[in-house]
Amino acid sequence: MIAMKDVNVTISLHTFRRVVKMPRVMSLRNEAHIIDIIATLDQEFHEKTKDDGKPHTMDFQDKKVKSLLQMLWNPIKKQFYSDVGIEARTPFPDLKALPVDTDWRFSLPNNANLILTPDPMC
Repeated sequence: MIAMKDVNVTISLHTFRRVVKMPRVMSLRNEAHIIDIIATLDQEFHEKTKDDGKPHTMDFQDKKVKSLLQMLWNPIKKQFYSDVGIEARTPFPDLKALPVDTDWRFSLPNNANLILTPDPMC
């Protein structure tokens, strides 16, 4: 059996939330990290929108951004863009900050809280 954990996730981006409901609890493999979470959400977004006949590229940057990961992550530097708000905390009552913004390989603990706030207009 694969060991799993739950992570409470919120993405504060209206164009994304219209399709992928937030906040939500995601069940993930124990070793999953923040990039896995974003990729899973991107996959859900694209599966829900692929056959509905509507344009669903993100509604900014001249519609050049086609995924949440593309908007948040610089693959060359292997870091998040500076205009992305990232908050990860341990479960209540501790709510200690977790270093996912500087260490993307950091494995979030069970019941951690993750909030991503993209700022695409910066």
